[in-house]
Amino acid sequence: MKTARAEVREAQNRLELLGVPREEISRLDREHTIKADVSLRAPFDGRVITRNLTQGEVVETEQKLFTVANLTDVWVIGNVPEKDVRFIREDQIVDVILAAYPHAIFTGTITYIGDMLDPATRTMTLRVTVPNPDRLLKPEMFAIVRVYTASSQDALSLPLAAIQDGPVGKMVFVRRELGVFETRAVTLGNEEGDVVRVLEGVKAGEQVVTKGSFALRSQMERHKIEPTL
Repeated sequence: MKTARAEVREAQNRLELLGVPREEISRLDREHTIKADVSLRAPFDGRVITRNLTQGEVVETEQKLFTVANLTDVWVIGNVPEKDVRFIREDQIVDVILAAYPHAIFTGTITYIGDMLDPATRTMTLRVTVPNPDRLLKPEMFAIVRVYTASSQDALSLPLAAIQDGPVGKMVFVRRELGVFETRAVTLGNEEGDVVRVLEGVKAGEQVVTKGSFALRSQMERHKIEPTL
């Protein structure tokens, strides 16, 4: 009898976990009859986004039948390159641009920042929570997360075409006089479109080679010109 009572309690608990109302459980205990149709209620308001069965199909107890999601807010999962990790902080407001709506901008908040980088892609995972009152955002859509950072008015910018790889890091070619160029090691900041911030290495007013810098680098490698630190 103790074993039977324990099994009854276990069955009642499983029915409650499935969302069967207590009234229906009491009716089963009282009448000992099973209805042909049993209503199962989701634990929260939402929409059925996946159905893994058809009417009349026999299913197992461990089989996943439905997936229910509340799409009032959606998560956008992004991968941040290692060089841009320093610009990311929690609770930061960002823009989200989706391929489905290229001319629309959705505003979201960074609610999670990963603690590790992916060793294969050298990227960090972040999660952006985006309000979705009109249900325009759908699961598995592709999106771009745009992050704004405070820019320094005193920082210099150079076209990406001017930056070359040198023996000791990134470098540029500075024009000293007609036909004479000097290699200069530079420290770079964040990229903004086709330009990059230069933190150290060049000064305002200096002329830096953009077109033809690759040819100059090739010539430097042939003549083993050492860059100026």
